[in-house]
Amino acid sequence: MQKYVKMAKDFGVEKVVGMTSEGEGIVNEILDAIIPDTGPDLLVCGADEDGEHHYSSISIKLAKKAKISVIVIR
Repeated sequence: MQKYVKMAKDFGVEKVVGMTSEGEGIVNEILDAIIPDTGPDLLVCGADEDGEHHYSSISIKLAKKAKISVIVIR
């Protein structure tokens, strides 16, 4: 995570907050608590480990439900 935070800062992004989390209910935690509390313009999340995009994928759920832009990185 810190590698990507540093990269963003090196490219001139001034306000960067890196967060990691795991566990059940994370989609709702991100959508209902983290995004409203931090006010980001962009959400960057990783693809599932197997690289498959299936209906239970956290990244797919976030991309569909978030009211901000979402980038999914494999």
